[in-house]
Amino acid sequence: MNLKLKPEMEPLALEEELKNIVLPILEDLNLELVELILSRRRSVLLRLLIDRPQGGITIAECALVNRRLTEALDNSLLVTEKYLLEVSSPGLDRPLKSGKDFLRNRGRRVRIFLLEPVNNKMEIEGKVINVGEEAVIIETKNTNLEVPLKVISQGKLIL
Repeated sequence: MNLKLKPEMEPLALEEELKNIVLPILEDLNLELVELILSRRRSVLLRLLIDRPQGGITIAECALVNRRLTEALDNSLLVTEKYLLEVSSPGLDRPLKSGKDFLRNRGRRVRIFLLEPVNNKMEIEGKVINVGEEAVIIETKNTNLEVPLKVISQGKLIL
């Protein structure tokens, strides 16, 4: 496979172009994008972590997305250099980044890593109590904390 990574494109702009190709395919299959990872080392790696909105995806669904995305990329104007495409499930230890991710895990224990301190902490552990449009409410040992989504780097489910 070849992926024409336009040399003049900034990485963030390229990721947006890729999402413009990926998202309609996923929406058509009632799947969601958990994470898109684009890296360049010796070759280009495009890794997609996908899931169902309610969780649980099959290998067959990953393979179908891989085939449909390969065809779409090959027909796009982004295609020139060799690349490796990986489509997989995020697994149980998936990163929690969006409000949807936290909502899906309401009632479960999580560890959240922050971009800036909340209550003088850069890391918070507790149970997801509620999720709003702009914040997650986490029940900790001492109190309930309102953590703005915009300051969350990522969260992890505590298994």
